[in-house]
This record gives sequence, C-alpha cells and structure tokens, in this order.
Amino acid sequence: MKSADYKCETCGKIIEIQFHNGATFPADIQCPEFECQGTSRRVFSPLPSIVYKGRTGNAKNGYKSSETYLKKS
Repeated sequence: MKSADYKCETCGKIIEIQFHNGATFPADIQCPEFECQGTSRRVFSPLPSIVYKGRTGNAKNGYKSSETYLKKS
C-alpha cells in the first residue's frame, strides 16, 4: 500500500488516503467531511530523508580508511 495526502480547497482539512501499489494517484478527490463535500487536491510533500551512521571506507579495507564516523541526515 502507498499513501498520499490530499488537502480540501474549501475547508482546508488534510487527509491521508491509502492506495494499492499498482494504482495511480487521482489528481483530486471529494472531501470526506459530510458538511463540506468540496474538492481535495493532492499535496506533494518531501520524502523523509535517510539517516544512517557508520564508519567511512569500503568493503576491501574493512571500513577502516578513516576512524571518524559519518552521519548523514
């Protein structure tokens, strides 16, 4: 399953909708609020960054080319 965020143009509510992996994201959907029933458009948000921590180097030298730690976020 994959998810997408949609924001209603009328009431401003942001909702998360789940879709099957093979499905495409619709450009807009109907707002699920009973009173509103406006149009909700897909909101593009940045993906979360990959955070990892480890030694620098490579597999040939056993990751010992530097004794410092590398942290990427």
